[in-house]
Amino acid sequence: MTATASKFGLKKAAQERSNRHAQKTPLPPRAGSVDEATEPVEGQPYGKMTAPELRKVLNGMGFFPAKGLDRGRLLELILNAEMKAAKADLAAAEKQLPRKVKASVSDATLDASKSFAKASDVMSVGMKHGWDMTPERLEGDTVELLMKRGDEVLWISWTAGVLTTEPMPSYTVADRTIKLRNASAVKQYAAREPETGKKELVKVQSNRFFRKRAIEPTRAKLPFDPKLATDEEVIARLSGKAIAWHNSRTQGTEQANVGLRWLELREVEDGDRIFSFCGPGTGFRACRLSAITSVSGAMKRMRRPRATVEVEEGSDDE
Repeated sequence: MTATASKFGLKKAAQERSNRHAQKTPLPPRAGSVDEATEPVEGQPYGKMTAPELRKVLNGMGFFPAKGLDRGRLLELILNAEMKAAKADLAAAEKQLPRKVKASVSDATLDASKSFAKASDVMSVGMKHGWDMTPERLEGDTVELLMKRGDEVLWISWTAGVLTTEPMPSYTVADRTIKLRNASAVKQYAAREPETGKKELVKVQSNRFFRKRAIEPTRAKLPFDPKLATDEEVIARLSGKAIAWHNSRTQGTEQANVGLRWLELREVEDGDRIFSFCGPGTGFRACRLSAITSVSGAMKRMRRPRATVEVEEGSDDE
């Protein structure tokens, strides 16, 4: 009698366990699990994604990384996966190319992968300090990296894995641009606190001892009204052109080519607008609309930055 009751009890308990496993409603995810992550937004920069979202991107690529990896390492894995995919696409395209062209395409792919490796090294630093990063491969073997954090922008470029020095890497806060000597200097600026750049900007603006006497520049007729034109109209009038503007700190004139990428207008406290852009041969630059003195009809070949641009001295290790 006792044995029969015991068997009945075990059978009932087993049935309850089976029912629990067979329930259709999934259990809630544990705290910190990948299931908590929302689906990555279409077109969202990797720099704005959380670690679970980056992990889901990797899962969509067919990779399942080990648990515990930080955002920087996950981002590096994504870049490596994209580089491998790009190599595979180029390898498929090579089969349809003439024999003489295949060698040059293969060399360009190898050189671009070297540049991506350099960009990944800098991005790992930026990821730890809250920068939004956009790497982009241009024609041939050139890779540009744009890093943004609030009003701060870092820009650097490599060609065949070698740092581009014309134009030099740069750090921009508001309308102040500093040319950086090498990748080490870019990493140093990326690791700084966000308030450091703003404090330096205020210090430079209020430093009367080193401020030069204000000079009113000669202005040509502009194809837009700096005060009344809309952002869309200004961008349409300046994209693909060469512009010149007055630097109020050095009291000199600066020139730069305005490309077709990374064009942005941002209003500042005094009501003026800062125009930031990236152009061929000039890198990333920014200026106030009210400071623009001329707009030419076509881009120009630019020389190395003159003394009107601040240059930050850095180490020579890269």
